[in-house]
Amino acid sequence: MPMAVAIGMHPAYEIATNYSTEYPLDEFGFVEPMLGEPVELVKCETIDMEVPASAEIVIEGEIPPKVRVEEGPFAEYTGYSREVLGKNMLPMFKVKAITMREDAIYRHIQSIRFTDHQALSTLPMEAQLYTEMRKVGGFADVKDVYAPAWGGEFVIIVKMVPRFDTEPRSVILAAMSSSYHYPKVIIVVDEDVDIYDPREIIWSLGTRVDPAKDIIVVPAAGTAENLDIAQPVLMELPSGGHYRVGNRVGINATRPSKLREKERAMFERAVPMGEGKFFLKDFI
Repeated sequence: MPMAVAIGMHPAYEIATNYSTEYPLDEFGFVEPMLGEPVELVKCETIDMEVPASAEIVIEGEIPPKVRVEEGPFAEYTGYSREVLGKNMLPMFKVKAITMREDAIYRHIQSIRFTDHQALSTLPMEAQLYTEMRKVGGFADVKDVYAPAWGGEFVIIVKMVPRFDTEPRSVILAAMSSSYHYPKVIIVVDEDVDIYDPREIIWSLGTRVDPAKDIIVVPAAGTAENLDIAQPVLMELPSGGHYRVGNRVGINATRPSKLREKERAMFERAVPMGEGKFFLKDFI
């Protein structure tokens, strides 16, 4: 099978590559609207393929059938080494040619620390989950979805306004059974919480959660990501990887639903007197 590795492009290409959808959708179709211009492609030198013309470096080659070699060692997006996660026997890429620009820039994506690697792959997941969860129960009032890089891609934060008491649970179950198998810990908060501030999330967990009724544990909710070593192994794969069971947990940290206005009002946040009206700079 011919294959080309394109290095050093606009991050829009990497975001599109990480979007999980049905075959045979072309990921280049997602790149164009993000770039705001058509994707320009050029022919490879040694194989019958096209690659983005903006690439700094292109490695051309082929994958021979039935040939497997041990991968690694290297670090993964979970922050652990492949030595711990387990090496796989994977197909071998035979390089035929390398082309590059003059003074080419080799753009490396750091996967160990929570930098660009996690964010580029979680962005399309956030968009897909947002679309799927808004359809729950006659279109739930989901405001935003965030998969923080510091959650190893397994933590999902959902901002919503519950119309009735059971709706957060329905949204949690939708995230657990979505087209992605990464979501393992789903936290649902109300519209007054900044989901991009970890302090706000912890505050919601501490002040709005009744552990007896607001925590949902669903064992064996589908499969888990192979690299999630906290999940139990069901069986070993021929490639050397693992088939894992997807145990999941959901936490409802929202206020009471809009049907219970009196109880919901009790959870209104206290605001300091004069907030948003007076500023220190006005007195200096």
